[in-house]
Order: sequence, then structure tokens, then C-alpha cells
Amino acid sequence: MEALRPEGDIHCETLWISDVHLGSIHSKAEQLLQLLKRVHCKRLYLVGDIVDVWNMKRGLFWPQTHNNVIRTILGKAKHGTRVVFVPGNHDEAFRDHVGTHYGNVEILEHAIHETRDGRRLLIVHGDEFDS
Repeated sequence: MEALRPEGDIHCETLWISDVHLGSIHSKAEQLLQLLKRVHCKRLYLVGDIVDVWNMKRGLFWPQTHNNVIRTILGKAKHGTRVVFVPGNHDEAFRDHVGTHYGNVEILEHAIHETRDGRRLLIVHGDEFDS
């Protein structure tokens, strides 16, 4: 990935994001939104705990910034970025929708990413290895 500059766009092939915990007061949604607005990538992997459904069961916390993150991701998907969502334990409710597409976002149990030099990487959320 190109070096992070104070201003300007960032261009990269692939970006991985995990453990955002939208729906939690502890989410760093504003910082993520600033990054998403600057980055241009061909592929975006959302690797678990993007939405904190567990936390939202205790009480709804969903400020506009959290909507803006989702809208920005959907906008990237609409304009050509391949967006793959691999649910984690905090957003495990989405595992019921594995194999479907929502707003050009693929929901997968796991993904295989191939690097430029031909290496294959397994993309999973770490909760599969708990216990």
C-alpha cells in the first residue's frame, strides 16, 4: 500500500478491515470514515465484527457516523470495488446470509485472496479458532 500521507488519496489493490464494532460506543467510526473517503482499492475485505450485534442487543447506539461508514462502503461496492464481508462472532447473525449479495457486497464464510505473486491467503475471522 502507498505510504499514508496527511492529505490526498490512497491507492491500493486490497484493503482489509476488521473489528470496527459499529453499534458500539467504542467504535472508531469517525477515523474509519476518514480513511474510507481517501482510499481507492480494487478489493475491500470486511473481516468480522464490523457491526456489533451483541452490543446492540443491550441497547441501541447508532449515530450518523455509523450510517456514513455503511453508506461509504456500499458506495464503493456500487462503483466497482469488490467488497467481501466475512462475518465474525459479534456479527454472527449475518452468517445466516452466507452466499448472498446485498448492495453488491458478498457475504462469505471465508474467502481466498490471491496476491500478485500467486500466493493464496485464507481470509477468516479469528473467532473460528476460539475455545
